[in-house]
This record gives sequence, structure tokens and C-alpha cells, in this order.
Amino acid sequence: MVSAKKNLRSSPRIKPLDQTLTSTWDREQLSIKQASTSSIAIAKSLGHDVFPSTVYQARVVNRRKMARKIKETLFENSPPLVLHWDSELLPSVAHGNVNTLEDRVAVLVTDKDFKHLLGVHVAEKGTGQQMVEVVIREVHRFGLSDNIIGKELCIKQGG
Repeated sequence: MVSAKKNLRSSPRIKPLDQTLTSTWDREQLSIKQASTSSIAIAKSLGHDVFPSTVYQARVVNRRKMARKIKETLFENSPPLVLHWDSELLPSVAHGNVNTLEDRVAVLVTDKDFKHLLGVHVAEKGTGQQMVEVVIREVHRFGLSDNIIGKELCIKQGG
């Protein structure tokens, strides 16, 4: 009994699952259960310990890393962009009540061959000033202040 515990503790641990593996699971649309089953079987055959929670955590961590990298590199060396926004009264997602409406502001940037939705946020008061604040916040969040055509008209007006 003691030797079995010792063998489990001394068995080599697999390094964190890399982005290539987790992105392949995502691309193939494997569930956590499917990815865990195959990776645990492979790891055991190689003498490693892998648990479903390890697979889940690796996916979460690697998705965050990939999202951060995409966000950091998406607008590198981008041409001048045109800023667009619009608002719409929509049923409240937070309250789950169809009778409660909230003003949602969609912010996107485009150029000749490119469109990117920066975000869709709630404007609490639904005023024009608050819409401008939401738009400016999104532009700054993506670091696009210097990339917007005609920014003197809208970006500097709000701050």
C-alpha cells in the first residue's frame, strides 16, 4: 500500500498543456470530457498524471493568453480607421426582464478591407454625452486614439 502511494507521488508530472494542444481541441470542438479522456489516456501511457481539472485549467489559461495576444497585435501597424457607433434600446440582459430596456452602444472600427467590433456596452443614462464616453473608453481600451480618421471631431470632444 505504501509503495503504491510512493509511485503515484514520484510519477512524473506533465508540463502545463500547451496552446497548440488546447487550440486544437477548440478548433475540433472537443468538449472538456472528450479532451480529458484522450489526454489522460495518452498521459497515462507515457507515465504521467493528468486530471480533467488540469485540462480545463489549461484551456482557460491558454484562451486568455491567446485573447491577450490577439488584442495586443490586432491593430499593430494598422492603417487609419473609421470609427462607427450606434445605440439601440434592447431588453435588459442583467435583469432578465423583457419589460426592462437598456441603451446599448455598439462601437466598431473599419477601413477598406477590415471591420472589427470593439464592444457593445450599456449606456446607463442613455444620453449623448454618455454615448461619447463609452465610445472614447473603447477607443482608448484598444489603444486606437492615434489611428482614427477625424478624431479631432469626436475623440477630443469627450476628453
